[in-house]
This record gives sequence, structure tokens and C-alpha cells, in this order.
Amino acid sequence: MSTAFTYRGIATYHQKEFAVKDIHIFAKRIGKTAFVICGNTAWSVVGEHILSSLRSVGIKAIVAPFKGFCTMSHIDLLYEKFHQSGADFLIGVGGGRAIDVAKGVALKSGAPFILVPTSVSQCACCANVIVMYEDNGDPSPTALHLDHAAYAVIVDTDIIVRHCPARMFATGIADAMAKLPEIQFLRAATEGWEDSFFSDQSYQMGIDAYNLYQQFAAEAYQDVIKKNITNTVERLITTNLLLTGFASAMAAGTRQIAFAHNLYYAVCLNNKEQVLRYMHGEVVSAALTWQFAINGASHAEIMKCRALLDSIGMPTSVKDLGIVSDERFRQNVLSYCRSSMAYLSDEHIEKAKNCMDVL
Repeated sequence: MSTAFTYRGIATYHQKEFAVKDIHIFAKRIGKTAFVICGNTAWSVVGEHILSSLRSVGIKAIVAPFKGFCTMSHIDLLYEKFHQSGADFLIGVGGGRAIDVAKGVALKSGAPFILVPTSVSQCACCANVIVMYEDNGDPSPTALHLDHAAYAVIVDTDIIVRHCPARMFATGIADAMAKLPEIQFLRAATEGWEDSFFSDQSYQMGIDAYNLYQQFAAEAYQDVIKKNITNTVERLITTNLLLTGFASAMAAGTRQIAFAHNLYYAVCLNNKEQVLRYMHGEVVSAALTWQFAINGASHAEIMKCRALLDSIGMPTSVKDLGIVSDERFRQNVLSYCRSSMAYLSDEHIEKAKNCMDVL
């Protein structure tokens, strides 16, 4: 039986120092009036550069600030504003939530769109999936998927390195590191993995990214702290965004997340204070050694992962997030994992429970 695969991620990936000043090169090919969905902090850094670039080719811009979670109500509201504005294409600017909301409006409207990520804390700009939440911040059980590609993803290394906290660079590394142990688990739990050339390539990309982080993450993190755009930093920016996003897309059709990411969603439901204080990748980071332990990794492998996370200032257990790993917390996490990964057996749950001491 043949396997169908469709990748609808990006048409052009453009990464360089001051890349945002080139946005007019791409925008002029797809429209005359841009509807810009942006995070407030991101816009304060890049807004004038984007407007100046668009003005240079006569493109008008309607700016729609966004704050909050990527929810259907936010997508619907911004879709109505976009529809009423007369704009003919979209630009999404900011972190993962603003990028995902812009993708949601693009999906609903069918309009062409450009994405300008202002951090590398996640791979939303290069991923097909749109991660959804409820209005109260709870994770939504239903994700959306793009049906057409971003016309361009514009990655400005000046913004990411010199105008963004190093913490966001590190949290993107921790989030991307989860690809390898989660896919390893899914490949072993065969009912949770769709075996195909594409999913195999996703696994290989997870290996490649993890090896790059083992080799370069600590060095690159120190470079970012010093605001230095080095070859190593540029390499890991691409890994955080493009390689990880493509790995996610290649795994489409599989249950591509496992215990590490589902701990994050359980925290969203039950520990909302921590969700306000810590970023997505930081919560995933706290669960990475747990995922490796569930996989049966050796003590040496687990300690190597912990050392890498320590070297970039990331949490290595939920205690680092201010969460007490008591019986109630553990039951909440396991219950959520069981409900969201229907293929889990009692044996899987028991093994996860027995490995929770690392949390």
C-alpha cells in the first residue's frame, strides 16, 4: 500500500542579518495591502523596519496587534477584521502564538501569507500544524493544519540574537531536543507510529538535530548571551526553525508527540501559574529525562541530556519549575497522557509511572 504525503510548510526560507528589511521583495509578488498580525513586543522591535520596507514598494499595511492564546475565537475575530480591511495578504509577526494565529487566519481565508518569527523558541513558522488552545488557556484536543504554504518565512538573525533574550534561544533548543526521544518511543509503540519513508526521515532529522545540539548548543548559547551572530548560532537557528519544523511535517499522520509534550499539556490544565511563568519549551525540557527514562535509555544517556540542558540554563525536572512532583501531580500527568495517547497500553503507563522519580 502506498503512503500519501503532502508538505505545505513554506515556499521560501530567508535567513540573514537584517532580513526583515527584505520583506518587500516577497510581499510585492503577492499583494498590494498587508494585514499584519503581530505580538506587541515583537512589533515594537521590528514594526518600523517592516513598514518602511513595505512602503518602499507602495504596499499599505493594516496592523492588528494580538495577545493571548491561539484560539478559534481569536482566529475568527481576526479573520473578520482581515475580511473587512480590504487587505489581500497576511503577515504574521512574533512568537509561536502570533504566528499560529496568523496561520489560522490564512487557513480560514485562503489568503497568501508571510511569516516573520522574532524568536526561535519553537518551530511554528516552519510547521504545518497550528497548535490550538481554548479561551481559558487549556490545550485544545483538536489541532488545525495548513492547506497552503507560507509564501516566505523571513528570519532576521539580528532580531533573534540582539533583540531577544537568550532564554528564548535555549528554550527552542530544549523543545526541539524532544523530537528524538519522543519519536524513539513512538517507533517502539508501533500502534502510535505510521511506518513510512516520511516518518523514517522525521526520525533521522530528530537524530541529526539532537547531535547538532550535543555538539554546539552550549557554545551557541554563550554566543547569544554575548549578542554575537556566529556561524554556530546561525546553524542552530536554522535547526530550531527549519529542520525541526520539517521533521514535524514529515511525521504528519503519526502521533508525533509523546510523554514529554503531553506533560506540558497536563501542566497547562493543572498548573496554570507555571504556564504563565515558563515557556512551552522550558516545561518540555523538564520532562526530557523522563521521556528518555521511559524509553529505557542508559543512566549515561540521561545524564548527558541533563548536562546539555544545564549548559543552556534549561530545567531538568519539574522541581525547577516550582512544581512538587507529588502523587496528585503524577496522577494528573499520567491521566492526561492516557487520554491523549489512546494507543498506550497498561504496560506503557506502568513504565512511565515507574520512571517518574526523575521528575
